[in-house]
Amino acid sequence: MQTLASFLGLLGLVGLAGLSGGCAVPMAGPASGTAKDVDAVALEVSSAKLDDAALAARVSLLRARGPEGLSRILADYDSALAGGAEQAKILQLRSAIDQVAAQRDAWLSRLYWYTDLESAEAAAKSSGKPILSLRLLGRLDEELSCANSRLFRLALYADPALSKWLAESYVLHWSSERPVPKLTVDYGDGRTLERTVTGNSLHFVLDSRGRPVDAIPGLYGPGAFRRALEASLAVARSSGGLSDEAQHLAIAAYHEKAVTTLTEAWHKDLVSAGLEKKQADAAPLPPLPTEGTSLVAFGGPLGFQPVGLPALYVGEMTMTKAKVERPVVQAWQPRLQLTKEPFDLVRWSQIGILHLADGRVSSETKTLASLQRPLDFHGAKASPIDPSAIDARIAGLERTLADEGTRNEYVFHGAIHDAMAHAVAPSEGMPDLRTFAGLDEWIYVAVFLTPASDKWLGLASVDAFTGITDDGLHVAGGKP
Repeated sequence: MQTLASFLGLLGLVGLAGLSGGCAVPMAGPASGTAKDVDAVALEVSSAKLDDAALAARVSLLRARGPEGLSRILADYDSALAGGAEQAKILQLRSAIDQVAAQRDAWLSRLYWYTDLESAEAAAKSSGKPILSLRLLGRLDEELSCANSRLFRLALYADPALSKWLAESYVLHWSSERPVPKLTVDYGDGRTLERTVTGNSLHFVLDSRGRPVDAIPGLYGPGAFRRALEASLAVARSSGGLSDEAQHLAIAAYHEKAVTTLTEAWHKDLVSAGLEKKQADAAPLPPLPTEGTSLVAFGGPLGFQPVGLPALYVGEMTMTKAKVERPVVQAWQPRLQLTKEPFDLVRWSQIGILHLADGRVSSETKTLASLQRPLDFHGAKASPIDPSAIDARIAGLERTLADEGTRNEYVFHGAIHDAMAHAVAPSEGMPDLRTFAGLDEWIYVAVFLTPASDKWLGLASVDAFTGITDDGLHVAGGKP
């Protein structure tokens, strides 16, 4: 693992120059069998000494070697860094590392990700590890993946202690739920702003045969994220050796116990937040935010049917992401008014303050945030914010991570625990929650409220005239 001292030393070398450039589409994962001896000979030359064409060929070779290939190019990177390599070479190697790892900013996280489940399962069976499978909108190796996955890279994967533990404990895999919607604001004078909008992501815990063990929904702080994963790690390790029937029973039993444990923690937090113990002990886990909700634009109660909800409502369920996306979504749906917010933020802030330590981020996260060059948009010309403002933004991020992680755990993870505790047999009209595909479908419908059937991801619910032909919709190759 690169030390903080050497990492900070790099800042003096590259300043606040941009991160690695766009990533090429990576290979799915390492090929079966061992690499040829001739490849091993080729790898004796450091990646730092290769030109662009040779390095591109090296990337494909190392990607095929799996985590060992990533270790090879990271060693070359560390040597180049220690040897005082020029900025251009450092940035070139960063880009190559990201392609080998299939993750943007992997030069910092040092995590190798499979991008097809079959290869991940083969690696899991060989290593005896379970699989941690990220499900996101877009791609993890591209800058403009969905907002939560970008924050995973910043707040979670960049944490050296957490990333080391993840690599030691799991085979890592990611897959895309769908492409991420992107919006570009063109000011007509050469300036543009590009953002992603809507969508959510989660981490599935799978056994070595790709069967669901647990699912961690949305964004957590590093401490809470690791604790949520540690809770299921033992059952995830043992699950791969069980028959389907035995595995289903073991997983249901685990989640039934998890509901009890989480409910007890909820009662303690309510007491700590000022509620009388008698009332706290009688309180169930908080429900999903669709319960008892109606929207003016829709005029009726909302259930768990696979229909999309307005992005304005769904976005408010994710605090950190909502801060970035709210202005754009509000402009997109100007006449939509919510009769009820998804959550009482004051109440959740009182709970979240009890878990501030869970939101603390690493110094590497703070440095990566600086390298991303956040801007101050208050003046006529956007300019980099000063270090004190970066510290203030980090403090705000940490507080929001504590609030949102706590809410995700009690509300969304609580609902997942309850559903998986009763998923020994699939219910009528419900997907089979004992399968990766079925659990994924249910979470995006019932928990995230963004079902695959809503092709517009809640952004098309506009009942105002735009004055634009076809409301501005353009479809490649034809009319709407």
